Amino acid sequence: MTTHNVNSMRASVWSRHAGQWSRLGSPLRPSAEDINGYERVVRRWARDCGQPRIALWGVTPEIVEMPLPDRAHIVAIDSCMAMLELFPPASRRPGAGGICADWRRLPLAAGSRDIVLGDGCFVLANYPDGFRNLARVLRRVLAPAGVCAFRFFLRAEPAESINDLVADLRAGLVGSFHAFKLRAAMALQEAPEQGIAVGRVFDWWSQSRIKPEDLTAQYGWRPETIATIEAYRDRQDVYTFPTLAELRRAWGDLLVEVACRFPGYELGERCPLIELRPNGQTKEQQ
Repeated sequence: MTTHNVNSMRASVWSRHAGQWSRLGSPLRPSAEDINGYERVVRRWARDCGQPRIALWGVTPEIVEMPLPDRAHIVAIDSCMAMLELFPPASRRPGAGGICADWRRLPLAAGSRDIVLGDGCFVLANYPDGFRNLARVLRRVLAPAGVCAFRFFLRAEPAESINDLVADLRAGLVGSFHAFKLRAAMALQEAPEQGIAVGRVFDWWSQSRIKPEDLTAQYGWRPETIATIEAYRDRQDVYTFPTLAELRRAWGDLLVEVACRFPGYELGERCPLIELRPNGQTKEQQ
């Protein structure tokens, strides 16, 4: 698959998400608990080291709008122009800027960022090579004392089957439709090396005989919330869900894990906020 096609697919799915962002919810959208975690990372670095140079991977509105130190230099990078246009960082924070670019080839100098933040950024990377390539980029752009914090989407271990999910749905054990969508994508993935095409999630949904009106009656979920799964229709974008152990193997000796925190909301055990710093020397350099 060419780089152009990969970039086009990434932009297509996020263009759809940009248009319906207000209808998304946790865990697909970061919660106040997640944002507090990002804020702690930034505050601690600023307290210990001074005014940070921050890069935001993506323009997740909750991260763009969160409090940051005065005089912090901020740039947001997103490959989806629709997201940059809908949530322009400069309109929310004086001195902030936005760049439309691919995270795999960041137009940033080596060691030029003290902090890098992102939410769910790895989900569209292939495993394990794509994950490792992103880790390599982070190690390059982070200053020696820098730190990054990302929220990841991880599949359960042992893996949950789609039949298990449907049984939970029928038993009234699913808290939100957004959690249901994420669980469905994870359950349909056969292996992280293959990932799961987003369109396949919609195809399964359309053939499942689950009636939206029944979910509204049983759970009180709004029809417009259930309709957010339409963003998956006909999409070839591939989501990738490793386990926590598989994730850690992917970045290997490129990054050093500082902290791994699991939020308390539904499916939080699969959505950790992981704090990392660049490793001083890797086997690739020895």
